[in-house]
Amino acid sequence: MVVFVHVATHVARKAKFSTNITDLRLVDTGEAILLLSTANKGAGLSAYNVSSAAEAAQLVDVNPPASYGMYYAAPKLFELDRDGQRQIGLTGQQGSVHQGLDVSADGKLGKFSPMLPAKQIPGDVVALETLDLGGVPHLLAGQDGRLSLTLYRLGADRQLHDIGTAAPASKAAVDSEYTDIAVAQIAGKSFAFAASAQGNRIVTYRAGAAGLDLVGEIGGDNEIGLSAPRLVETLRSGGATYLVAGGGGSNSITVFRVDGKGGLTPTDHVVDSLGTRFQSVTAMAVVEMAGRAFLFLGGADDGISVMTLDREGRLILLDTIIDTAEMALADVTALAARPFGAGVAVFAASGTETGITQLRFSPGEIGVSRAASGRVEGTGKGDILIGTGSSSVVTGGAGDDVLIARKGRVDLKGGPGADTFVPGYGAEMVTIHDFNPTEDSLDLSELAFVRSLAQLRIVPTARGAMLKAGPAIVDLRTSGGTTMMASDFDDSMFRLAHYLNDIDYSRFVTPITPDPGTSATRPGRETSSGGYEGPAPLPPLTRPVKPMIGTRGDDRFTGGPSGVTVFAYAGHDLALGGAGQDNLMGFDGNDTLFGAGHSDFIDGGAGNDSIDGGDGHDRLYGGEGYDVIFGGPGDDRIWGGAQADTIYGQGGNDVIFGGAGGDVLRGGPGHDRILGIDGPDTIDGGPGHDILIGGGNNTKIVGGPGNDLIRAFGIGNVIHGMEGSDSVYGGMGADFILLGGGNDIAFGRGGDDFINGDKGDDKILGNNGNDHLVGHDGDDSLFGGNGDDLLWGVKGDDLVSGQAGNDSLRGGDGRDTLIGGPGNDKLLGGADGDDLRGESGDDLIYGQGGHDTLTGGSGNDSLHGGSDDDHVSGGDGDDLISGGQGDDSLDGGEGDDTISGGGGDDRIAGGGGDDHLSGGSGADVFVFAPAKAGSGIERDRITDFDPGQDLIDLSAMSPDLVWMEMAAFTATGRVEARLAVAPSGNQLMIDLSGNGRADHLIELGGVGIAPFDLLF
Repeated sequence: MVVFVHVATHVARKAKFSTNITDLRLVDTGEAILLLSTANKGAGLSAYNVSSAAEAAQLVDVNPPASYGMYYAAPKLFELDRDGQRQIGLTGQQGSVHQGLDVSADGKLGKFSPMLPAKQIPGDVVALETLDLGGVPHLLAGQDGRLSLTLYRLGADRQLHDIGTAAPASKAAVDSEYTDIAVAQIAGKSFAFAASAQGNRIVTYRAGAAGLDLVGEIGGDNEIGLSAPRLVETLRSGGATYLVAGGGGSNSITVFRVDGKGGLTPTDHVVDSLGTRFQSVTAMAVVEMAGRAFLFLGGADDGISVMTLDREGRLILLDTIIDTAEMALADVTALAARPFGAGVAVFAASGTETGITQLRFSPGEIGVSRAASGRVEGTGKGDILIGTGSSSVVTGGAGDDVLIARKGRVDLKGGPGADTFVPGYGAEMVTIHDFNPTEDSLDLSELAFVRSLAQLRIVPTARGAMLKAGPAIVDLRTSGGTTMMASDFDDSMFRLAHYLNDIDYSRFVTPITPDPGTSATRPGRETSSGGYEGPAPLPPLTRPVKPMIGTRGDDRFTGGPSGVTVFAYAGHDLALGGAGQDNLMGFDGNDTLFGAGHSDFIDGGAGNDSIDGGDGHDRLYGGEGYDVIFGGPGDDRIWGGAQADTIYGQGGNDVIFGGAGGDVLRGGPGHDRILGIDGPDTIDGGPGHDILIGGGNNTKIVGGPGNDLIRAFGIGNVIHGMEGSDSVYGGMGADFILLGGGNDIAFGRGGDDFINGDKGDDKILGNNGNDHLVGHDGDDSLFGGNGDDLLWGVKGDDLVSGQAGNDSLRGGDGRDTLIGGPGNDKLLGGADGDDLRGESGDDLIYGQGGHDTLTGGSGNDSLHGGSDDDHVSGGDGDDLISGGQGDDSLDGGEGDDTISGGGGDDRIAGGGGDDHLSGGSGADVFVFAPAKAGSGIERDRITDFDPGQDLIDLSAMSPDLVWMEMAAFTATGRVEARLAVAPSGNQLMIDLSGNGRADHLIELGGVGIAPFDLLF
């Protein structure tokens, strides 16, 4: 069982050594394990002796800071060994890498002495990492305000040899620099991974004796959702190498698998939620034990979360510890961890509280990590087992196991121990055979955008409960065979917010298929050639020169012919920019800020501000308050901030972020990208090929003219695509979607959605929920998905597919194809010749007008041909079939069917089973064929056979059939037919086996037949 507990909180003799700590490092001196800490701005170093994970560390020494120069970044510790003398150095201050603090083997802190030569390495190093190349020590260093990395060879007497500098080719924001560096060796090759929060990227380099080579980078335009990466760590798990990146801007942890060429493939991306504590990802530590990696993560939300990786590189949340009065875990700034025996000593520092918190983490007995299809078995320890492929059986055995159903149909059996069962998004049917409610836990983190009980359907059963979440069904059977009610479940099952497993994930990027420039229609149709075009790059910001400073009152500022910088501060201020690039900061108060010409930077700050960017590619920030923002001409970037803002992008290809609150966001002309983020927003893309995303509930989105990509999250959304070939994704609740003109594609996703295709050849997918889909004009494709759906093609040659659930399908005008799918469906073909297929379930099908083809499929179906010449097939099951008017072809298929031809000259085949047949008016033909082997005597009935007009077709019985009239069968091995008199009336008897006994009986009532009434 996982244990994560508090051991002690350490405070040095002088509080300044334990306040505002920026880094922690565990150092093995050979005689002792030391914990070293440094306070912000070089306030001093402390050393603690660590003897075990369970015992409190002991303070050994403190040392006042050295005299360094300019402060560049939060100081970080690094370690070098010189001729057996260990030194601890710092980055982040001018010249700090040039002097190191001597540390003795017993932890005593000595004096500062020369470390790295000032003539050989700059003094503004803000990130540094050591690595070994061919047995020779090397250093990697990143400087202040530069997005380049330099490789040094460390020679004798600490002499450094610069052997190369490399940098990414793409441009980055001003003052971008590396905040962290991690290294890994794979198949004899050395790689460095450098993270830059300001540069919004992770850059991969290959390091060798000849220098550095750029391998690649992951920038801000990634499709993962990673933003402002500030921390990176490498680790080995399950025989593979992984890079773990902490996104400060996205509050996320991203895991990449690293291949032999340094390439990065994302395997997981999780975002901080109420159940975790890594907001802004301010600290990270990694340890490896018995082949399993453990990640300790801290952030600005006062606590620490610990995770591990499964065999496929997916994260599993093990525990979260939250700050208390006995600990100092508010705004965690640094973490350090190290295994001690069967446990891990974890140390954490706070940016706002005094002290270092010591914790003990015990993972329990570590078993194996396996992923396979078929049979997957664990050991007697704590295993992590994954079922993949189309079908698998996963057995944990003894121990505290994690059993994951990732794909297909999976059976899970935990065995003794406190097990965790994890159904995956790709699983179809998951059966848990021995869930113990008092010991085991259910983790539904892997079910994509299912985040709460409100999105689950829970059905109590005699031996547990059935859970339905999106496409996945979980049959949970308790070990004691007891019923579990809905009240036995809570939101603690949603432990970790995974965002890499949504199959159509496209929240922050343009999806590849379909994209806004490609009409979402069936192949071969003529489509629009327009597409989304991103905004022009922003020019660099100018540094403030002689800024204009406001007072606490209501100030007025006016710029001249060049740009102006204004710090308005308090009061309701008015600032008018000049013709050049302006920097206008409103701060507090209800300010009015005008950028005029050029590409300006405007920040309203707190208060209800009015902002106008004017001409140019502007950066506009509303800040807190109810703001009104006008972008003006140009490709603007606009952030609304907190509260309900009103934003007009106006001309240009704008990027607009609404922020919290119910915002009104209007893109105007141009190809805009608008993200509502949260709250009941109103979003209007305006003319152009736009990307419009609503993040909250009850969002209203209007695409406007152009080929738009529209995506809603949350519930209760209203979407209108309008003109253009749009791609529309509904939210997780009941959405109202009007597609408008153009060849559109729409996904209802979760909830009971209403989607109207209007004009054009549209493709509409209801997905989950009881949806109402209307194709309207054009040749549309409608797919109901899960749930009891209502689908109506209206006009055109439509494809209408109900899929799972008890659906109602209407074709309307045109030659339509209707497919009911699983469930008891109702299909109405409408005018013209339609193809109607019930498939599984007890279906009700009406062909109506036109020459229709009706197929019942499995189940007890009711099929009605309608007014024209129809072809009707019941399929398996006991079907009710009526041809209606016209010359129909009716086939009951297997089962005991009831078939009525109605008006017209019909061809009626009962098929297998005991059938009840009526021809109705007209010259009808009743067709019979041999029964399936082993089915016994088949007994059919014709209720209204008219001799001389109707016919009985026995041609399929045998080409050598012999008519015996009313004589007995001869039992000579030949196929014979005879007429017999029974209490119920006349019977046509057929001996197929030639043994003298009837194999097939056809009851005719009081009607007699002659040879001329038979076809054979």
